[in-house]
Parts: sequence; C-alpha cells; structure tokens
Amino acid sequence: MGGSGDQNGGTGAREAAPPPRNPTVTMTLFAYNQEAFIRDAVLGAFAQTYQPLEIILSDDCSTDRTFEIMQDLVDAYRGPHRVILRRNAQNMGVIPHYNLVFGMVEAEIIVFAAGDDISLPQRTATLVRRLQEDPRAVLVHSSTQTIDAAGKQGGPFAPPVQSDDPDPRQLAYAMAIYIGATGAFRRDFFQRFGPIVHVETYEDIILGFRAALVGGLRYIDEPLVLYRTDVGVSFVQSRKQPDWRAQRVRLMTRRIATLSQRLADLDRSEHPDRQTIARMLRHRLWRLGAQRDYLTDRAAFWKGLASMRFPAYAMAWLAETRFRTMRLYK
Repeated sequence: MGGSGDQNGGTGAREAAPPPRNPTVTMTLFAYNQEAFIRDAVLGAFAQTYQPLEIILSDDCSTDRTFEIMQDLVDAYRGPHRVILRRNAQNMGVIPHYNLVFGMVEAEIIVFAAGDDISLPQRTATLVRRLQEDPRAVLVHSSTQTIDAAGKQGGPFAPPVQSDDPDPRQLAYAMAIYIGATGAFRRDFFQRFGPIVHVETYEDIILGFRAALVGGLRYIDEPLVLYRTDVGVSFVQSRKQPDWRAQRVRLMTRRIATLSQRLADLDRSEHPDRQTIARMLRHRLWRLGAQRDYLTDRAAFWKGLASMRFPAYAMAWLAETRFRTMRLYK
C-alpha cells in the first residue's frame, strides 16, 4: 500500500510548492522637533505585524530631544524588524528630506510615517495586501482616526479623494488628495517620476497626482493611523506667519510649486489627456503668478495687466479683491 513513486514515475516524494514570498517593505518615519509625540510614533512602527520589515527612523536635525528619544528607543528595541536610525547633519526641510530617504530605500514597497502620528499594528500588512491584490495599484492610502496633542481620540477623518483610479483632470488643481501619513507606494513608481524638484510643496499632493496619472491610486476605507490634529508641519508654519499677507503669499508659492511639479511629471507620463491637462495647468499658473505679483510686486502686476496676459491678471485682481473684501466683512 502507498507506493513511493509519483504519477510521472519518479521515486522521490512530491515537493510542496514554496509559499509565496512577502515583498520587501521599508517603513520610513520622518521626524523634526516632535519630542512630545515621537515616542508613540516610533513604538507604533515597532509594533507592525508585517514581516520582513525594515524601519528607517530619520530626523531632520531637530533642535529639541526628538533624536535622543529615538536613539533610546532603538537601543532598547529587541523586536524582529531591522531598524536604521539616521540624522541629517543640518536641517534640510520637508521635501529634500523625503527625497533623500526615499532614494536610500531598496525595498519593493515604501510605507510613509510621520513623527507625530501613530501607525496601528496591522497598517503595513493591510497596505501591502492591497498592493499585492491589485498589480496596477502603485499608491495605497487609508482613512484615519483623529487624536489631539494629548492623545485623546476624536472622530474618523477621511481624505478628500476616496475613489479608486480618479481622473487626473479633476485633480489638476487639487491641493489635497490623500492624507500623507497614511500612504504606501511602490519604489519603482517613485523612481519612474524621480525626486520632487519643486520643494515648496508637500509630498502627498505630488505623489497622489502622479498615481492618478498612471491609474494606480487606491483607497482603503479603514482607519490605519491615529492622526494627530493641529500639530503638523502645515499647522506650525501657519502659526509662524500670523500676518494674512504672508500667509497668502505662502499659499500662492505652494500652489505654484505644486502645479509646476505636475507639469514636469506630465512629461514623464503617457496619459492620453496629458496635453489638455498641461494646458489647464499653464493657464492656472499664469493666474497664480499674477496673484503673487499683486501681493509682492505691484509694478510687475500692473505691467502684466497691460500685457498680452490681461485675462489672467484681471482674474487675479478680481480674486484678490474678493478675498480682501471677505476679510473686511468677517
């Protein structure tokens, strides 16, 4: 009973197929002057259930105890993940810091994490599973559960774009697409477009548009991050600029940088509507440039108003006049 040969006449036992290989993943956790929150953020990274996982903890030359806290946690860590701790020699700013670390990663998938939020233990495994299930997906993001500075939970917080494969024409002017702290993306997708060169923007509104261009943006309707409100980079920067004019100039500068980066990214895409989208972006850039001139260089503005670009400058004048009127009647 029970011969040792297989149906093909072999004499050895049939070898079981090897289990599918988990893709290599790196979680990149970025920190800057977040000593009040960094412990919880790092412990959230350490608690990830996915394996194999590499974790890069990167500090942008903090002036508080952020890096020292990270160092203590790494020294005490005895878990299964490979952990790399690094620190910039000088403060680089948000986008140059991201470009540097993303360029260091060799794993197939990059999971983004912020130094003031907390990744739930199943986060990486859930994101990777969605990427595995959909070969066309290049960037996956999720909803969040809000917490305040003290860690008290609030309500759910979802991103502006919750559909899969959104139309990039509808996102051309968008200044919010997904919540950056929830994203994970394929490394070859980032390499395809290259580093973000217009640094006065944010990575999520650039990577989200890039993913839409290639039809690979996907959403998971599950809170995978405890998202801290009123403490992030954009909130801190707005507090540093209480003057409305300075805030307005910064807004224009960020929008100009964002749309300029999108124009550059269109050149690296094969989207069938890229010429139409490029035309849309150029027209909006003319108007934004005129609005910034109105706020910072009136001589240049009046010169532009008398030029061939009169429509863009006229629209800019109307937009800024409307904004100032609304401020007066608040």
